Amino acid sequence: MRLDVPPGPPPTTPPKDSTNPNDRATTFQAVEGGEQHSGAVLLVEAYAAIWLFLLAFVLVQWRRQATLHARLDELEGVIDRAASKLEQGSVQAKKTAPVEPEPEPTEEPALGDAAAKEA
Repeated sequence: MRLDVPPGPPPTTPPKDSTNPNDRATTFQAVEGGEQHSGAVLLVEAYAAIWLFLLAFVLVQWRRQATLHARLDELEGVIDRAASKLEQGSVQAKKTAPVEPEPEPTEEPALGDAAAKEA
C-alpha cells in the first residue's frame, strides 16, 4: 500500500445475501463503541493468571512429594522389619544347629620352604 496516494472513496457495503468474495471490504474499518481494555490491566491479569497457575502446580507437586515420602517411609519400615525377622531367624538357627568341631589345620610348607627345596 502506497502512502503518497490519497485513499479513494470508502467501499460500499455489500448486500447481506452476497456470497461473492469480491463484494467484501479489503480495508480496515474501525468499529465504533466496541469494548476497550487497557493494556496495563491486561498485562496484570496475564501475570496474575500465570502466578496462579504456577502456585497451583507447586502445590500439586508438593502434595505428590509428601505422599511419595510417606510411601518411602512405609517401605523402609517394612524392609527394617523383614531384616530384623531374618536376623532373628538366623540367630535361632545358629542356636539350634549342632556345633561341628572345627577341623585341625594341617601344616603345609610355606612358599619360602618350597622355593628352597627346589633350588
